Amino acid sequence: MIKPFRIHSDKLRLFLKWGAYVLVAAFLYVCMTTSAKTPLKPLLLIPFAVCVSMNESEFASSIWGLFCGLLLDSACGKVFGYNAFVLMVICMFSSLLFLYLIRRNFFGYFIVSAAAIFLHGILDYFFYYAIWNYENVGLLFWETYLPQMLLTQAVGALLYFVGKYISIKFGTQTKILIEEKDDGSSGE
Repeated sequence: MIKPFRIHSDKLRLFLKWGAYVLVAAFLYVCMTTSAKTPLKPLLLIPFAVCVSMNESEFASSIWGLFCGLLLDSACGKVFGYNAFVLMVICMFSSLLFLYLIRRNFFGYFIVSAAAIFLHGILDYFFYYAIWNYENVGLLFWETYLPQMLLTQAVGALLYFVGKYISIKFGTQTKILIEEKDDGSSGE
């Protein structure tokens, strides 16, 4: 069982939590940009953005998606702001899904992360290749995009445990107080 750090200042706890998230995102960015020269690079910032948005509010998730999207734009060499907008929307909706519909567990994360990776891949494929009607564009999807999505999901499944660890260690600690109700019928 992971126990949270005993930090009495909420501002310090918040700073350390977001600092840890930024450090992990920076590490994932370095891993994405310095990997071997293969066309299949897992886009690790997508599942990590979903993982963070699983435990945060809609606004914080949107800002986090914007930040991870800008890093992804830089890593992939895409139009600056494209991935930022897409990940901002994905993170906002995933935060709302986890808040109202889906449990915060590994299975829920796996499903939402897979949907986010698939949606990002389909949008990327459509706006960069399919819309321009290039020759053999379907082959590109089956040989590049689909394996990249599967690789991202496989490696991204491990990021759930990293995000959960940070969320528990630096998350807000609420005290639950139980009071006895005195309704005056104690028989005295």
